[in-house]
Amino acid sequence: MQSSVAEARYNECGSVPLNLNARRIAKAFWVMEFNRNQYFMAGLVIFLLGIQLRLVDGFVLNERTTQVLAQRMQKMRGQQVASASESATLLASLPPGHKHRLSPPKWLGWSLVSVGSVLILYSLALKRPGG
Repeated sequence: MQSSVAEARYNECGSVPLNLNARRIAKAFWVMEFNRNQYFMAGLVIFLLGIQLRLVDGFVLNERTTQVLAQRMQKMRGQQVASASESATLLASLPPGHKHRLSPPKWLGWSLVSVGSVLILYSLALKRPGG
């Protein structure tokens, strides 16, 4: 009876049967359960990030980061840079002292504050580790 139960179990795709021991090893290797302290720390970091985004109007990138961002955006649009001369043209198109300004939306800060608060409150409702 046990062997038929083991053979009837399938992985997430539903196509390949897995041995129960292999399944336990994979679960122990890939799954990490959070305890109270980890939920509290994650909530605190997310909460403080949300506070920072609410207090700051924008972030000014330096020249090097602006150039890297321009190159990556160019690649994302599907216009691959084929030669060094074209990449020089791309970088030359930016003004020499150009610094890009990022302004996060207000809702992003509020949502991070909310998610962080929920995680902190949830961590306080959990049992203490080891007790």
